Amino acid sequence: MEEVRSRDVLIASPIVALAKELADLLAQTEEVRVFREAERVIAAHKDIQAIIAQMKKKQKEIVAFEQTFSNPKMVEKIESEMADLEQQLQAFPIVTQFQQMQVDLNHTLQTIVNIIHETLSQKIALEPRDK
Repeated sequence: MEEVRSRDVLIASPIVALAKELADLLAQTEEVRVFREAERVIAAHKDIQAIIAQMKKKQKEIVAFEQTFSNPKMVEKIESEMADLEQQLQAFPIVTQFQQMQVDLNHTLQTIVNIIHETLSQKIALEPRDK
């Protein structure tokens, strides 16, 4: 029997198999299809990628000015530049669509976790306890 270790807990293979099956089902949903398409478009969009690259550079600059140079005025200036870049990024509808799909997918996953938790809690509460 195959087992998977997750955070030092062994998970029996039937549970792992069901989890993989659920993941496969989720991967086939319209939400995931739209998410993947938006991800593909963003990855291929030169203007969006240029903004993302600038944002990554600015993040590194912030860390340097915070930790190495202890220069809060420069940090503030760079954070303002980051906010401008974020606005530029948000101007692309595909970016906002991608972000919304991330939120939707996270909500779906959280709903699944909640359903499992509630169902398991009910089952545990209903089972007779050994004395």
